[in-house]
Amino acid sequence: RDPAAAACNAAVERQRNRYLVVDALTRATDAGDCGGMEEARSALMEAMRQVQSSSTAQEAMGQALMEDLEQAMGQLRTSLEYQAGGHAVLRSRRMAHMSQRCYEPDSAASRLYSTPGQASACAAMSAAPAHASSPGLPP
Repeated sequence: RDPAAAACNAAVERQRNRYLVVDALTRATDAGDCGGMEEARSALMEAMRQVQSSSTAQEAMGQALMEDLEQAMGQLRTSLEYQAGGHAVLRSRRMAHMSQRCYEPDSAASRLYSTPGQASACAAMSAAPAHASSPGLPP
């Protein structure tokens, strides 16, 4: 088997999985907005099955996509939970995977799309005490 072809196929599979997750999050959000919690959960479950059965499922990206799908599923337990903030979580994750950018430091998507410098800055900000003053400002 040609190693270059295998690497290319894996790269294509990763992008295919990302697309599947974006599509599932879009369908779940559309259904959730209309009160269709079962339909929304079904869209996410189908994407979970497809990502899990892919050749790249055990790679970091496959694991991160699964983590985001599982977290999205948790936002769909009830219509009330979805309306109280779950809809924002699903939209945020969808946008992160669609644009391959993320501004949520604790999400799986941030591990996928952050540069090493961004990841380092986020880690430093997370480790800083909440009451630390900014440089040049009195404590």
